[in-house]
Amino acid sequence: MAGIKKWAAIGVAIVVVTVAVVAALVLYRGGSDANQINVYFFNQIERQMEAEVRPLPEGEFQIYDIIMYLHAGPRTGGLDTTWPLELAPQPEDLISAVKLQDTTLYVFLTPVFHEMSPINQSLFKAAFIHTLGEAPLVSDIKLLVTENYNYAFEAIMRGLDDDGQNNDNDEDYTPYVPLIIYDSNHAGILINPLDPPISPQWMANRTFNNLHFVDATGTGLVVESYFAEDINMQPRRLAEYMLDLLIAGPRQEGAVSLVPPETSVLRIETDGSDIYVNLSSDFFTRFVGSRRDAHLMIYSIVNTLTAELAQTRVFFLIETQQVEQFHGVEDFNTEFTRDNTWLLSYIEALALEDESDEYETEEETE
Repeated sequence: MAGIKKWAAIGVAIVVVTVAVVAALVLYRGGSDANQINVYFFNQIERQMEAEVRPLPEGEFQIYDIIMYLHAGPRTGGLDTTWPLELAPQPEDLISAVKLQDTTLYVFLTPVFHEMSPINQSLFKAAFIHTLGEAPLVSDIKLLVTENYNYAFEAIMRGLDDDGQNNDNDEDYTPYVPLIIYDSNHAGILINPLDPPISPQWMANRTFNNLHFVDATGTGLVVESYFAEDINMQPRRLAEYMLDLLIAGPRQEGAVSLVPPETSVLRIETDGSDIYVNLSSDFFTRFVGSRRDAHLMIYSIVNTLTAELAQTRVFFLIETQQVEQFHGVEDFNTEFTRDNTWLLSYIEALALEDESDEYETEEETE
C-alpha cells in the first residue's frame, strides 16, 4: 500500500512539473498560442503600428522565415509594408545576415539602410524590432549596419569596449567596428531623434507632425508626416521643431519649402489660443516669389502649427517687430487662422465637384 502511495505521489509530481514546464514554455514563447507570432506593419490612417497574426515558423531558419513575413508585406487592406522594396527587392539586399548568440539577435543591415529616408528608417526599425522581439529565444536585439558582417561579428565576439577598442589587448588585431543603430540593452542606440521606441503600445500612441509644404507646381499645399522628437514636447519647443523642419524642406518629391533657408526662429511665445512666431529678418528680405507664393508660404506655417498645437491663431513678428505688409499680403500684422482651402486635396476636390456640376448641366440641356 505504501508503495502504491509512493508511486502515486511521484506520478502527481511528474504531472505538476510537466504542466509547469509547458506553462513556462508557453509564457516564454510570448503568449497563450505558441504557434503564432505578431508581424507588425504600419497603418497610415490610424498612424500607428498594427500586427497581423501569422503561423510561427519552425526549424533552424525560423528567424529568416519571420523576416520573410516582413518582406512579403501585409495581407490586410489599409496596412503598409515598412520594407523598402524599391531599394531592396530581395531580403538579402537589406539584411546580409542574422546571428543568434545566446538570446541576443544580431541583425546585420547592408549600407542600403542609409539610402532610406529617416522616417522610412524609423518605420522599418519599429516593425522589425516589435516583430522579432516576439520570436522564441530572442530577448535582446542589436541592429548594425556594415559592409562586411563576418568581420563585424568577429569583432563583436572578440569583445569590444564602449569606444570600440579590443578588450583582449591583442595589439596585432584591428577591430572592424560596425555602426550600431539599435541596441535593446541600452534603450536603443539611435542615429537620430526620429527612431522608434521599444514598446508597440508606446509606438501606437506616438504623435506625428503633419507639415504643410507647397506643391512644386505652386498650386496649393501638400502634407508630409514626421515623427515627433518627443511625445511630451512642450508647445513652444514643438513649434520650433516643426518650423525647423519646414525650413529644411520636404523629403518627398513634388513638394518645396518657400521659407528662405537662411531664416532663423528667434523665439516662440504662446498665450492662450495665440502663438507668436518671431523670425529673423531673412524671412522677409530673402523671400523670392509672387503674392500667391507669399500666401502659400504663410499658410504652410499657419496650417502646420495649428494642426498640432492647441493654439488656433498665429501672429508673425520680424525681429520682434510687426510688419503691416509681406510681399503683397495685406494685414500681415494681424492674426492668421488655419485655412484648409489651400490644401491641394481640397482644391482638387473642388475641381472634381465643378466638373461634376458641368456634366449634370450638359445632361439637363440635352
